[in-house]
Amino acid sequence: MRNQILLLNLLERCQMKRLPMKNLLNNSENSETYQPFDFYSNELRGVSQAVHLPLVRLQALKRFCSHLFQGECTTTLSTGLATKDNTTFLTQNYDQELKSLRDFIQIVGTRIILTRFYWIADIRTMPYRYAYWGIPVFHEIPFFNEKGLGMGGNAILLTTNQSRIIDTGSGYSAYELERYTMMTCQNVTEVAQYWSTIERAWGDETPWPHFWDNSISLWCDREGGILMMEQTHQYHQFMFGNSTSITHTPEGILWHANHHQWLDPYLTGSVVFGENKKANSSYYRAARAHQLLLENYGNITLTVCEQITRDHQGGTDPTGEDSADICRHPDENLSSLTIFSWIINPEEMTVYWTSSSPCVSEFKKYDFSKIFPS
Repeated sequence: MRNQILLLNLLERCQMKRLPMKNLLNNSENSETYQPFDFYSNELRGVSQAVHLPLVRLQALKRFCSHLFQGECTTTLSTGLATKDNTTFLTQNYDQELKSLRDFIQIVGTRIILTRFYWIADIRTMPYRYAYWGIPVFHEIPFFNEKGLGMGGNAILLTTNQSRIIDTGSGYSAYELERYTMMTCQNVTEVAQYWSTIERAWGDETPWPHFWDNSISLWCDREGGILMMEQTHQYHQFMFGNSTSITHTPEGILWHANHHQWLDPYLTGSVVFGENKKANSSYYRAARAHQLLLENYGNITLTVCEQITRDHQGGTDPTGEDSADICRHPDENLSSLTIFSWIINPEEMTVYWTSSSPCVSEFKKYDFSKIFPS
């Protein structure tokens, strides 16, 4: 606890002071009014007392922590008949922008925080422990719980066209819902049941990570279940491995980037192809991920998943690295870089991740059966 207090005090001293007051007040109101459960409010109050900071300053600190980890992602799920050994895989590439020296320093710091250390959350009043990267309480990226429930997530890019509608509304932020899901759910069926009944917050200010949290999450479990959830304040679409009538693809594969694929973007406010360079990159990456899943259908293994995260054959230039590849690198269009990747195999209770871009880094295996024994 002492190390966490020192970390939060350091971040408080380093954070940018000129946060937009409108955003800060919205966050404060959301956290006080729309907490799904009292434990998170109690956590914040406990931290407030421990580090001797007013709650409103902690709200600003949450925003600062969010900006440390801004990024876009490409993800896949595969299970059952799609895989060689009837197993289950979740893959995720985590991308950040590299425009300046400050971005470079931030990427180095992010890689250290997210790839060298992970935490185990053990809240005694909650059923399950879970593993996460990031900063305790303030900016956690949950990825695996003791029941073998694995998680990833994608930012949703919002339209900048002022003539289009963005579905906004107050509710529970995806950040808090993801944490609670990890504490209370053991399979994708329970995840879908929980998220379908909750009022979700959506804002029009920034994509993930923001505590209105315009994002989708993906889940896998030890029973071979897979789930991708597109959601806004009013709308949601839950895609399982057998949702073939909607995906129009063989059973057992799902994929995503940073735009709504199954919800109507003209209802949600997601970007559409041709709107801008970021939108185009998202469409290229999603299409390439889908193509690779189909090409390897029935033979998807850990090695294939590693190859998907490292792929440079899609994008805008199939002969070289670019910002629209699954494994992203800056080019003349965008400055995005894949800074690390992870793969989850829930049946074996294993998670693999790289310390940098997957094309130049090996995946290291972490056996969570030793951390979360049955």
